[in-house]
Amino acid sequence: MSHQSTFIFTSSNIPTAEDINRELELLGLPCTIASTPTLNDANGAFSATITTKGIERSLQFEDSTYRLDELRERAGERDRAVDFLLGTDMAEGFLVSAVGAALATLCGALIYYEPDDLYYTPAEIADEAHSILESVN
Repeated sequence: MSHQSTFIFTSSNIPTAEDINRELELLGLPCTIASTPTLNDANGAFSATITTKGIERSLQFEDSTYRLDELRERAGERDRAVDFLLGTDMAEGFLVSAVGAALATLCGALIYYEPDDLYYTPAEIADEAHSILESVN
């Protein structure tokens, strides 16, 4: 079974990998990314690592800006959206949630989890990442 996490953000306000990694450290999330995510591309991927476990994943995303109209009430002036498709890999789930927490904190990205129709605050997505990490072997 797969589901998705949608990141909604302003296309001109994507932080650098250095800024994201610093924020991940401040949030206490043992994760780093190798390069600045190219979230303005139609589709893409970037590498992320759980530093305490040596687990690396390629986090793949797809453009979902077409969905902004249905999400507009909460999206506000944000002009870009990407979906991270998730399966049952808890490491991948942690990494997507951790990067989402950093982006939410740094640039006001909104994180939307469609299966539960839930919008996460920066603190909630960071808490979610910490909870998921406990399940990563």
